[in-house]
Amino acid sequence: MHKSIRIVLASCAVIGASCLGLHFCAGADELYRDVFHRLAGARAPASHVVLLTVDDATLAQYPDTPLAFFSPLFARAAQTAIDAGAKVIALDFMLGISAEQWLAEHESPKAGDFDQPIRALIGQESLLLPALKQADRLQLPATAYTIAVPDFDLAHHLGRVDLPADGDGIVRRIPLVWHDEAEGSPVLSMPLLLALRYSNQQAKAKNWHLGGQVIDRSSSPQRIAWLGPPGTVPQIAMHRLLAKQALQDPQVLALKGKALVLGGAYTGMQDWHLTPYGMGMGHALMSGPEILAQSAEMLLSGRRLMTSSIYWQYLSLLLIALSLLYGFILLNHKWLLPTGILILLLPIAVAYLAFLQDLLWPVFPVQIAIASAMLAAILLKLNRAARKQRYLTELFGRFVSPAIVKQMAESDTMPVMGGERVVATVLFCDIRSFTSLSELLKPEDVVELLNAWFERACAIAWQYGGTVDKLIGDAMMVEFGTPLRHLDHAHRAVAAGLALEAAAHEMSAWVDQRFPAHSFSDFAIGVGLHTGPLVIGNIGSSLKTDYTAIGDTVNVAARLEGLGKTLGCVVVASHETVQAVAGIVTGDATTLLVKGRAEPVVVYAVHGLGMASNKEQEHEMDSR
Repeated sequence: MHKSIRIVLASCAVIGASCLGLHFCAGADELYRDVFHRLAGARAPASHVVLLTVDDATLAQYPDTPLAFFSPLFARAAQTAIDAGAKVIALDFMLGISAEQWLAEHESPKAGDFDQPIRALIGQESLLLPALKQADRLQLPATAYTIAVPDFDLAHHLGRVDLPADGDGIVRRIPLVWHDEAEGSPVLSMPLLLALRYSNQQAKAKNWHLGGQVIDRSSSPQRIAWLGPPGTVPQIAMHRLLAKQALQDPQVLALKGKALVLGGAYTGMQDWHLTPYGMGMGHALMSGPEILAQSAEMLLSGRRLMTSSIYWQYLSLLLIALSLLYGFILLNHKWLLPTGILILLLPIAVAYLAFLQDLLWPVFPVQIAIASAMLAAILLKLNRAARKQRYLTELFGRFVSPAIVKQMAESDTMPVMGGERVVATVLFCDIRSFTSLSELLKPEDVVELLNAWFERACAIAWQYGGTVDKLIGDAMMVEFGTPLRHLDHAHRAVAAGLALEAAAHEMSAWVDQRFPAHSFSDFAIGVGLHTGPLVIGNIGSSLKTDYTAIGDTVNVAARLEGLGKTLGCVVVASHETVQAVAGIVTGDATTLLVKGRAEPVVVYAVHGLGMASNKEQEHEMDSR
């Protein structure tokens, strides 16, 4: 498959995964945002709303009074707050039974007008009553209280205190208007009703202006812009407003111009909820009254958690996914995984910084886009590496060892196949007196002998990183330093030549054992080495090409291997090769005139490599 087609398919896969992540996994971002809330702590002050709490200290001052009989105390505290300048009070206690009626039924002399003070506040629209849906039934205060509502308009004087949680049990949103109730039933949330009454707006209007924002009756549940963890909203205990000199209390006087939520905060109360600031047992829960207070403050201050449009999110994901895919493709495979992991953390930091500015930015879908791009890039690179491995194996598998092919495949560059000029060392090796030897053996025995020798010789050439260019009759041509570049190519060639000399001695014993009926002289070879520039590449015609080397260096090396008889050695090397190898042990030298070459070639007999050179060779072989 063409490379561009593979990239297009990978791009489509990454885009598809990113869009699916945005569509199906956006809810997972709530987990990140919960953590952001806890990291950020308190976000904004409550400048409009105060909590008026029935706490343990308040209950302790009235130990013999059940909460069901607290309506006169609620009325006194609320009246004190109004006298101090509070604008409106929302009651978050469900007065399901009338203490006055209960006393009358029991013929108590205290019945009288027991609930009259609280009814007066309700009639003055200073006290908002709660409504709550439980078990599919809308629960309202007792009739003794609702009859005090002006014009009996429950829909606009009772606020819903329902706090529906998300699927994981955490309260993150609050409905402002309920749409599933019968006409005339309370449908406005208590925070909205409290904010409207505070800002002197009619609850019957079609839409409202609060904190610079427009809210209409069709509004969907509002994500709560939390002020901070539990305890962020200022609180004042109800017993302070019940004190004799309450209007001289600075905290009471500070209620001027405020909206109050009167609710519980005592031990054993059931109205506690999980919010982004609490994650279960042992963590801070938030009281229902404070959730209502924080929601009302959000409406009055105009602070909102903003979300970018879904189209902008899709476009951003598209750009992010494609940019990362092409970036990962260009990145070196060694850095792909660690870079991808670091980039996976980046959306969290970006989203947190955006969160501090009240902007909600998706994290998990972006991470899916990053992971998809990384996976696609890895698969493309693996596919490309596999194709490169096959290509190089097909091209060089018969020239070099599998280890060299692997190194070439792992290299960032491909060999130039049209003909490349390099400096390398060429080794020529042939079998001495091979013509006489072949005359004594049958043709099939000659083939067996050549195969046995070349099996050993090629293995040695590969061991030292050589490229077996060709086998011509009994001769072998090997290049060192190409196609895989080795700076020590001359050293490798000399070491390989000496190893071939040792292998020839072992081969001599094999020949004597294999062909005992014939009396041969020792199996002997000649090796010639020369270092210099040459051209390497695919050379031939449109019908037949071969990967080979040509040039003066090849010609000289071919001539040198026959000089071993003259110098009384097996391995001979040119002056250029000898100078490139540290620690080489040489013997006699001679000068050779090569046909077509103006300058003579100085040639040395090679007898070995020094100790330092051997250590370098071992180190080099280990590193390979």
